[in-house]
Amino acid sequence: MVIVTSGTLTRKNEEKLRKNIVSRDWIEAVVTLPANLYANTRTGSEIILFNKKKEKKRQKKILFIDISKYFLRDNRNFYSISQEGIDLATDIFYKYYEVQGVSSIVNVSQIDEEVCSLKPLRYIGMQKQKDTNIQTLCLGDIAHIARGVQLKKEEEEALCLNGTAFYLNIKDIQEGRIHYEDARRISPKSKDWHKKFEIREDDILITSKGASFKIAIVGGNPPETYICGNLTLLRVNKSVYHSYILYA
Repeated sequence: MVIVTSGTLTRKNEEKLRKNIVSRDWIEAVVTLPANLYANTRTGSEIILFNKKKEKKRQKKILFIDISKYFLRDNRNFYSISQEGIDLATDIFYKYYEVQGVSSIVNVSQIDEEVCSLKPLRYIGMQKQKDTNIQTLCLGDIAHIARGVQLKKEEEEALCLNGTAFYLNIKDIQEGRIHYEDARRISPKSKDWHKKFEIREDDILITSKGASFKIAIVGGNPPETYICGNLTLLRVNKSVYHSYILYA
């Protein structure tokens, strides 16, 4: 068993590794845990259960389980997994069955071909949509959408003269990753910049203009960073959807 971050299951960087492991049928199950289990990060995590010798009925299949809602709040910043969640995940794993909104058994051939996403909610969500005939969602209903700051060239040059915060443009997104080290530096023009244009963990950045389409998801504990008008920010309402599912 290996504990991984959510990004490991969807990022472009690990795509080749995921495809290799899935094609060899080495994954028995992927379990989504509650958020806030670990210090210094509020994001969730997953357990991947590997098995090179699956029993016959489990071969060429992956069991996805989501117990992210089964948590106890130990204090303001830390959660733990409830006993109910542990018992449910254990029972599903050993008895191998599906529960609406909690688990799904997926054939390896049904795994997303484009990025080989192994995010449980992607497949548990697909099961729910199939059952309720919900085929589409309005982006504005699940995410806040904001265009980056738009400055005149001379104004931008002045603010970048002695800037300390990162200032992202299209060129700073490569292969689904944000390259802070290559970004310009800028000084926020006003206090409302922090609310309007500063990126946060799990935000999705997508190109607003230009010939190339680029997209990236913000990792944990990002430095002070603002986006320019060539980029658009999608901040998912996590109570109704999941940022990594939308990204995938």
